[in-house]
Amino acid sequence: MWPDTNSRRNTATGPKAAVILRAKTLILLYTLFVNPLPAPAVLMSEVHRIWLKALVDISDAGNIEPSVASIKIVSGR
Repeated sequence: MWPDTNSRRNTATGPKAAVILRAKTLILLYTLFVNPLPAPAVLMSEVHRIWLKALVDISDAGNIEPSVASIKIVSGR
């Protein structure tokens, strides 16, 4: 969505970047079309809901695979 944004916070790659991009898109759509000026508590609640939705959207698409470190933790090696 904002590909030319260069910051230290914008260093995610792979699946994390996909989730962040989806969440940014959903938050932008929410603030533009649903509630442009939400109260802080409402905004935080929506950000949390949208983040979870973005994670579900991306993981349901089959784009997230466990990392080698995660597999080792789960398998107990």
